[in-house]
Amino acid sequence: MRQLNTDCEGPICLNDNAFELCAHFIPHGEAFFTRVSKYDDYLALIAKKPGYKAGDTLKLIAPFLKAYDLTSDKVKEFSQKSLLFVPGAQECFSYLVNNIPTYMISTSYEQFAYAVGGRINLPWQNIYCTKINWDNYSLGDKDKKKLKMWVDEIVSLPLIEFNPEAKSLFDLEPASQEVVKRMDKIFWFEVPLLPCGKIFKDLNPIGGKEKAKAILDSLKRTGNSLKEVVYVGDSITDVEAFELVRSGGGLTISFNGNRYAVRGAEIACFSESAFPLAIIINVFFQAGKGETLELVKEWSFERIKKLRLGKIIQDFLNKENKPLSSVRIVEKNNLDELIELSEETRKKIRGEAIGALG
Repeated sequence: MRQLNTDCEGPICLNDNAFELCAHFIPHGEAFFTRVSKYDDYLALIAKKPGYKAGDTLKLIAPFLKAYDLTSDKVKEFSQKSLLFVPGAQECFSYLVNNIPTYMISTSYEQFAYAVGGRINLPWQNIYCTKINWDNYSLGDKDKKKLKMWVDEIVSLPLIEFNPEAKSLFDLEPASQEVVKRMDKIFWFEVPLLPCGKIFKDLNPIGGKEKAKAILDSLKRTGNSLKEVVYVGDSITDVEAFELVRSGGGLTISFNGNRYAVRGAEIACFSESAFPLAIIINVFFQAGKGETLELVKEWSFERIKKLRLGKIIQDFLNKENKPLSSVRIVEKNNLDELIELSEETRKKIRGEAIGALG
């Protein structure tokens, strides 16, 4: 029995819930989140800060969100109202959940992840996500004032820029080095001194190695091995999950992924609809990895229409009269091309701001 393990934001939803929470509740929140996200990329990719992993952005922003009086109910309500699915994803993933053992592994805060799960009939027990009860934390007026002052300061800072080949702080331009030094002080020396700094100790975002651990936990529940897993992701938080599944002989798919996801996956799918992704997953479940890779190598509308697929997918194909979106095997000689195509589609359907995030 094979199984599906998938990220939430990207393959299923168009949202970046953390970005949207900041944009909605914090003045100039888009600029704030974008700068913190760039700092997160630096910490994970270049500094390789001990104990830090991709996706810990959700830890860094939490005290600042709390300074603007977020509660669990507010986050839940906002998440439910703002939920946007990839076209066809609600239908496709509801079908997959009913026919394939499915686990969603999301860096998102639990209020958003459970909102998504509820819409695709995925049991909450099959959802791994970042747990936080916002009501467990309270802030005094002085602490709120400090945090809001730091928000204004961070928004005023230039974006951290770095070459993918950078290996240390000193490979960054001088302006970016100064931004890193200032953010280091804010996040690791100043915020932890406040009572709300306890959030940093309590919060463990499900990104990076935590996603890999979640896959292993799901295997204990199903009794499957890694070669029976298809994993779908789209960002830097999925890299360790991709590495784990590939090492065990499973199948890895980047769906409208950024450069980090495309590099880590065996298949790149860039599509404005979830149906091509559902076709790949369906074939993997029926026939295994070898047949799936063969299909991708000869990806064509005519061949796909001859496959035995679920009714909802077959109905979609019967309505189509044009070639399906691109699905390609990731190889060294086409990597740059696929990254460009994937990131272009990512920004087209999710917007420039969210599409550019790590």
